[in-house]
Amino acid sequence: VLNDLIKIWLFQVKKPSIKPNSFERYEADYRLKIKSHPLAQMQLYSIRGIHVQTFYNELYDKYKSVDVVKNVHKVLNMFFKYCVKENYLLKNPCESIELPKTSNVEDEICPFNKDEINKIVDFSLREPKYYIFYIMLSTGIRRGEITALTHKDIDYEHSILKINKSLNLMAVYDENNTKTYKDIVQTAKTKSSIREI
Repeated sequence: VLNDLIKIWLFQVKKPSIKPNSFERYEADYRLKIKSHPLAQMQLYSIRGIHVQTFYNELYDKYKSVDVVKNVHKVLNMFFKYCVKENYLLKNPCESIELPKTSNVEDEICPFNKDEINKIVDFSLREPKYYIFYIMLSTGIRRGEITALTHKDIDYEHSILKINKSLNLMAVYDENNTKTYKDIVQTAKTKSSIREI
């Protein structure tokens, strides 16, 4: 059944070849969304596009989020491509499905207004490391990016921050697939994430 092979694929094939934060996302999508769905109990050879499409429609109805569906699709599509490559399947059932369209409302970015910024600044002044909030608000850098900064990343003379890595608390699995959490510094995921501010 799908559930048996996807877990082996996830831990034996994907885990060694991707960054820990990517693995953590894929594993969470499997555990929280795929594993308990009836699709996971189907025999691989009997899965068709309509089964995957129904699953995606149910996900969208439940979570009202295109991103949730796209994230699960990413995992299933990679898994089914692997199944075709390894001759478990003749065709990838994800090839015939339609992903829900992103609505303009979901894409709209709503930045903080002046009132909200002032509230955040007022609140953060009570914190010992208030400057972190100030830098994040004034530059737009992410929490993981600011916590990964070192003295080498700060050009004090020219007031420049060099963003090139991220620090995040992530699930790490040992050889027995026991999950623990560790702070991990990773290089930036994309070229556009490496920047100077």
